[in-house]
Amino acid sequence: PFLDRAVSAMPENPEAYFQRGLAYERLDLHEKALDDYVACLKLDNLRADALNNKAVQLATLKRYDDAIAAFSELVNQDQENFLGYRNRGLCRFDMQDFNGALTDYSAALKLNPEDSSSWFQRGNVYLAANELEAAENDYSKALELDPDFAKAWMNRGVVRYRMGQKTTAAEDLTKAQELDNNIVLPGI
Repeated sequence: PFLDRAVSAMPENPEAYFQRGLAYERLDLHEKALDDYVACLKLDNLRADALNNKAVQLATLKRYDDAIAAFSELVNQDQENFLGYRNRGLCRFDMQDFNGALTDYSAALKLNPEDSSSWFQRGNVYLAANELEAAENDYSKALELDPDFAKAWMNRGVVRYRMGQKTTAAEDLTKAQELDNNIVLPGI
């Protein structure tokens, strides 16, 4: 209600729409959040935070083509925005455009090689493409950067199992479950 009043009182203030969009996003009201980010951008089309959040909402709503277009606009505005590349890569992965996803994750990693999530997500592309050695390398790099990354332990365990390395696979899968007891181990 407070943010509704703020938008009513200041309809030309992009920050009011942005803040209400954040609130809607936290409430899982993605369409409303998207509408507010669009309204914010109409008032200030250079707001990278609003453009990023708009693209994230589009991806959440599985409107991947629109999300990719928004993330592309974001990286065109700021070619150093590694999150724009990483998030666009995730959309491309969801659309099974593995080559596009690999290109985006590699760009993100060139800009920020310390981002464990980009290593993990690129590993997921390699895993989906059955490029197991490349997947294992990327998951290992993610774990080097973040030893508590449970999903990276799990996925590396899956890769190692597929590669016939059952002992190390079991160690990785056990570590994943120790870090996150909500992880359901694959039946391997």
